[in-house]
Parts: sequence; C-alpha cells; structure tokens
Amino acid sequence: MSQLLSRLQQEYAALSDPVAKAEIAAQMAGIFARHGSFMEAREVIEHLQQGFGRGQSGQVTVMKMIAEGLVFHYEKLSPDANTRLLGALSLARMTGYQQGIALAAAWKAHVEFERSEFEKMAESLRIAVAHAKQDQHDAWVRISAVMSNSYLICGQSDPGHTWFKRGHEHAAKLGDTESIDALLYNKAAFSVACLRVSACTKVIHPDLMSRVRSEVNSACNLQKLAGVTALSAHVELLNARLLVLEQNFDRAIAILQAVRLKEPFAAHNFRQSLIDLEIAYCRVMTDPPSFAADGDWNSTADELSSLDVDDRLVALWMILEVLRKTERADECGDIESKFARARQAYEADRLGLQQLLASVSAG
Repeated sequence: MSQLLSRLQQEYAALSDPVAKAEIAAQMAGIFARHGSFMEAREVIEHLQQGFGRGQSGQVTVMKMIAEGLVFHYEKLSPDANTRLLGALSLARMTGYQQGIALAAAWKAHVEFERSEFEKMAESLRIAVAHAKQDQHDAWVRISAVMSNSYLICGQSDPGHTWFKRGHEHAAKLGDTESIDALLYNKAAFSVACLRVSACTKVIHPDLMSRVRSEVNSACNLQKLAGVTALSAHVELLNARLLVLEQNFDRAIAILQAVRLKEPFAAHNFRQSLIDLEIAYCRVMTDPPSFAADGDWNSTADELSSLDVDDRLVALWMILEVLRKTERADECGDIESKFARARQAYEADRLGLQQLLASVSAG
C-alpha cells in the first residue's frame, strides 16, 4: 500500500463529517484506478453515488467524476474518460471549486496528451496552472508529468527533466509513490519513442542505448514491485520495442506476439497490422532469405494513416527496410515519398507542440 493511500485511509477513519469523508473516498477511488484496482475503485464510486448522487455536494460530485474518468482511462482507455473529466471541470467552474478546477483540468490534459490532442492539452494545462495553488500537490504532479512527457517526445531532455524533477518533488510531498513510479516509467517510455524515430535516420550511440535500457529496466521493475497492473501491456510493448532497437530480435518477436493478444490499447498508437510489421521487420533482420521465401507479407502502409505521426514514421521506415532486405526495391518509390512526407509532418508536429508548451510556460 502506498504512503498516500495509507494516509488517506487514516484521515478517512478519523473524520466524522460525511462530506469531508466522501471527498477523501473519491481521492482513494482515483488511486485505486491508477493502480489497476478497478473493482475497488468502482465500489467506492458506487458508495459515493448512493450517498451523494442527488447533488448534495458539488465538491464531492466533482471528485467522484474525476475518479470515474480515471477508471475509464486506466481500465479501457475509453474516450468516456475525457467526457467525465470535462463534466468535472465544468461543474467545478460552475461552483467555483478552485481545487477541483485545477485537478480536473490537469487530468484532462493528461488524457489529451495520450490522444495527441495537443492544442486541447495546452488549453487544459493553462487552466490547471491558473487555478492550482503551490501546495495543491496532486494537481502539480499531473501538470508536471504532462509538461515533462511533452518536452521528452520533442527530444528536449533538459526542460523535460526539469518538469520531471518538479513532479517528483510534489509527488514526494504527497507520499504518492504511484505517481513517482509513473514519472520514471514515462521518462523511459518517451526516451524510447525518440530513439525509435532517431533510428530511422542515424545510428544510435551505444552509450545512449545503454542508458535508456537502464531507465526502462528500472521503471518496469518499479511497476512490478508496486503491483501496478493498469496498462501493463504497454510496459511489455515498451520493452519489446527497445529490444528491436537493441537488435535482440528473437526476444522482441516473442513479446510482440504475446502483446498483440492483450488490451487495452488506443487506436492512435496500436494496430494489429503495426505489430505484424514489427514482427516482420524482426524476422527479415534475422533471416532475410527465409522471410522472403515465405511470401506471406505485404506492405501495410495504407493501414497506418490513423497512427500518431511518430509511429507512422517508424512504420514506414520499417516497411522500407523489409522491402530492401527482400530485394523488392522496385516497390520502395511510393513508400519513400510517404516516408518523406511523414518526416516533414513529424517535424512540424513537434515544432507546433514546442510552441504550445512555450505558451503554457509563459502563461
């Protein structure tokens, strides 16, 4: 049990005011959701619904809606998460609940980042920053995490690390070990995402690869030690994709084949055809003649258009590598054009994100 959850349970037991107890219960439901304890989270939410379902307390309703949003997000990556968080934000604004505004907007930014809705994310961050007091650590943990993740996917490690440290400090003051673990995991995950893009155009230095592998191993081990089960398939996919970069293709194939049967994954960063491609890339890099002799693979470029721009760029590069290794260079022309356009789109997307982040920081 985390220090934060233990403290909240002690506070809950010591209180007699039903509204104050309900607000703490809603916080605990959110922690259960982030941990992957969805049954426990839903039980708390149902209890809150029974006691406060007729709008007896706007603050309790806001916190309950945030918890509901986190269950939707961490259990199924459902778009209903954003609907609940938007509802929580609207109600908090309507009732003038400043802490609720900051927390709902911060979590809304988190979901929007995950969906690559960066303009909406930036607006949510601006709202959160404007309403979060410096001692509202739960909101600042989430604000800092979103800012850190955003800078890291742009390849800007210095501001990314600055926001990472800020989030870590707020989480430590709360005793929120789940958020500390998540910060470490995300730092590793988005480092891998940048390496995947870089590998399309240059050789990755072994020292950098080794450092990222150490980060990934540490983050994954912390998740296991903490017993976090929410979105566990993402941890496995992260490891598999780093194994591909490390050219440990046999192990990568085994994990990719297992991951493809798991859920939840979001449509913008997962397709069965993308896993097929990653496995095909591993196979062709291991034994090109054997792979070519199978003759059971076709380019999937047209199926990848809905992916995030970085995943699309990496996928097109992998298609080119498979075609070249199997002596199908005559098929590369159209894919090379798509790769060039994807690279331009990626660079424009990241530049736009950096500008949005600057507007949040300036505000």
